[in-house]
Amino acid sequence: MAEGTLNSAALLRSAAAGDGAAPAPAHIVPLVTDMAGGGRGIGPRPDPRVLDDAARHDAVNDVLARRPTARVNELTTLAARLLQAPAGQVSLLAEREQVVAASYAADAGQLDRHGQLDQSLCTVTAASGTTLVAPDTRGHPWLAHLPPVTSGTVRAYLGVVLRDEGGHVLGSLCVYDTQPRAWTDEQVTVLGVLGETVAAELSRPIDAEDESDGTLRLQLAVAAADLGSFDHDLRSGTLVWDNRMQALHGYDTTTFPGTLGALHERVHPDDLVRLIDLTAEAVSELGELDVDYRVQLPDGSHRWVVIRGRVLPDMRGGAARMLGTAYERSAEQGVRDELTHLLEAMPAGFVRCDLDWVVTFLNDAAERILDVPKRDLLGGTLWDAFPEARGTTFEAAYAQARDTGNPGMVEAYFAPMDGYFEVHVWPDLTGLSFFFNDISDRTRAQAELEAVSNRLALLADAGARLSASVQPAEVLAVLADLVVPRLASSLVLVVVGEVAELLGQPVSTDGDQLYPVHAAHADPDLQVTLRRLVSELTFSATASSGVGRAVRTGQVQAVHRVPDELIAERAGTPEQAAAIRLLNTGPSLSVPVRSPAGGLGALTVTAAPGKQLDELLLTELGNRAAVALDNALTFARRSREITDLQRSLLPREAAAVPGVQVATRYLPAATGALAGGDFFKTIRVDGRLVAVLGDVMGHGSVSAARAGQLHSVIATLALEGHGPGALLGRLSAGVDTIMDLELATLLVCSYDPVRREVTTATAGHPPPLFAPLTGCPSYLDIEPGPPIGVAVDTYAETTWPLESGSTMVLFSDGLIERRGESITEGLERLRQAVEELRLPPEAVADHILHELGRTRGGDDDVALLVMSHL
Repeated sequence: MAEGTLNSAALLRSAAAGDGAAPAPAHIVPLVTDMAGGGRGIGPRPDPRVLDDAARHDAVNDVLARRPTARVNELTTLAARLLQAPAGQVSLLAEREQVVAASYAADAGQLDRHGQLDQSLCTVTAASGTTLVAPDTRGHPWLAHLPPVTSGTVRAYLGVVLRDEGGHVLGSLCVYDTQPRAWTDEQVTVLGVLGETVAAELSRPIDAEDESDGTLRLQLAVAAADLGSFDHDLRSGTLVWDNRMQALHGYDTTTFPGTLGALHERVHPDDLVRLIDLTAEAVSELGELDVDYRVQLPDGSHRWVVIRGRVLPDMRGGAARMLGTAYERSAEQGVRDELTHLLEAMPAGFVRCDLDWVVTFLNDAAERILDVPKRDLLGGTLWDAFPEARGTTFEAAYAQARDTGNPGMVEAYFAPMDGYFEVHVWPDLTGLSFFFNDISDRTRAQAELEAVSNRLALLADAGARLSASVQPAEVLAVLADLVVPRLASSLVLVVVGEVAELLGQPVSTDGDQLYPVHAAHADPDLQVTLRRLVSELTFSATASSGVGRAVRTGQVQAVHRVPDELIAERAGTPEQAAAIRLLNTGPSLSVPVRSPAGGLGALTVTAAPGKQLDELLLTELGNRAAVALDNALTFARRSREITDLQRSLLPREAAAVPGVQVATRYLPAATGALAGGDFFKTIRVDGRLVAVLGDVMGHGSVSAARAGQLHSVIATLALEGHGPGALLGRLSAGVDTIMDLELATLLVCSYDPVRREVTTATAGHPPPLFAPLTGCPSYLDIEPGPPIGVAVDTYAETTWPLESGSTMVLFSDGLIERRGESITEGLERLRQAVEELRLPPEAVADHILHELGRTRGGDDDVALLVMSHL
């Protein structure tokens, strides 16, 4: 049928057969299907000849010429409302077409008012000559093949024939539904009565006086049996109620005053404002009224009443009257309806299931959130509607609530709907109730906020750790630790030749090369393999690879996955092919590590399969690492220069004295601090060996230079023949004149190999440690003097015999000092390190450094001198 009517592409498939009926006119054939058994139990067989009558055509044309009144449309709407059908229609059947005179649909759009006769269900009704009842049109012999039926537009149909006073068939009045439904005898009767009224209205001249209102109300009341009817004249205020309407509100014909105040007097005060507001809204919009309220009866009891009405306009389009009906419902139903209204008004979704998971109710919010029509859910099981929920946390929570009787709650992601949902489930003896909300926006906002917070925390951690790293290798190690595995599954750091050289890695003369200096992988086993593989590779800074472009341009470069079949072809060596396979698991980026002076290197990171890389965060980490690395490189260069300076001031070898062996060691601080002023010196004077060990205050080039000055002055004083005490006294007295020295500690020992005696004096320096061949090691008990620079010119000397094979150890405080430990504890650790030690000085020196954990230096510089006379 045309859109908005009960038409279809072909109404019925074959003409009626039997009884010797004459063929029907071509324009209305075929009308019926010849069903086995003659269609018993479904009414008379449609006779198309009924419609092919000239007098009938004239009657319909007369109605169409007068134009059906607005009352016909009101009656059509009333029919649909009374029968609780979603749609109703009045169709007039002219000679060649169907004309829709009135229609009602809950979701009506623009209607096509004209259609073909042979495509109208109403044609079948009119041709049958009586009421056509079809609870399910799909099983009806004369309707099953119609397109409105096969398309799902009409599943239940109820139609009555409209005849004028002369008995001519004008058309039909029908109601229909998109779902199968049983039509009760009462509904059939109501529609029949309304059909008679519609037929009378169609036959009445449009300008005739309307004298049938009372009759219409009577017919409606009789048809609806237990319904009350009312007629409210909105202009005069007159209110007409039938007997049933009066009784519903506790009045009778003697007590009802016929005014609106009588209604307001009986309505419960809590419901009165709502009734007045909804009535005013219906009047202002010329619309419908559908409201329930409590009536307070004279005996103190109350009942629930439901009113349904329609506002009718006058000739000028203003509100003239409101016609309608009312009926009583039980208090229990009122409570249920109130609950239903409450649930429908909720913004949260609500679904009710029985214990077999069959959906028995859902509100509008649930329909909207789930994006599934109610008709597709009601009566079906929850799992039929959402099979993907099987085996998820949702099913587990629901089943636990049903089995234990305890309420539950679940928050989870539901992939088929691409959303996060919060569901509260309450079980009872008959089923389960679900309240739920789509929390996708909130969850994603929380995730984004958490991601931002994590980024800030990571950057704060990165800033603190990177700024505390003063060695280039430590900066790169910290960077790798920050990235893997939190941000990526693997990382390879490559640097330019200068950086690689400062890190102690051999570099070629080709300045175009990039050198891998660090690799990390989330899998510890693969990390060992990856580090071995990348250590054998170099990269070209001018090549078109992502690494080269990142270093040259300072821009992040995407590194595309290499197809497995091309890895061997693109790799220069088997090692490179193996490395590519390890880094070919997911998306990759090369992020520049670039200082203001230029590119230092790049980090290539790879995500795990199915994961994404945070380019902004990686870029920021690269920037911060560049600053830290640039500072560390500057510090390393400066430290190397000063260390080289200091090493150049130290003697290349100890002074030779027959029978005396000397071993010396110097280690700069391992913390990255600038080289200090620790030094040692040996001088041969008239067959004696003068050994000096000192520590100039401070670090850096100034301290190293002052230590160099001190070397020369001490050598001069020693060669002049001054003993240890006198040497320190002369040095202290002339420090302001001889050199620019603020403060220094010195230990001077003069060993006479003939007499095997050692004479010592100290200026604020720890005493030497003696380790005899027999007995326990001990520190020489000498009188301490103040450091050089305190303006003291007298220092005490102490002379001790040095037994054959004994060892003497001179050291700076960097050897024994350790954070959290006293000097006394450090001295004891050194003493124990040489206890029962019988080795040459070179071996003794290495042993001491190993035992005291100073093979790579400590928090301060270490100077060590070991002497033995066998």
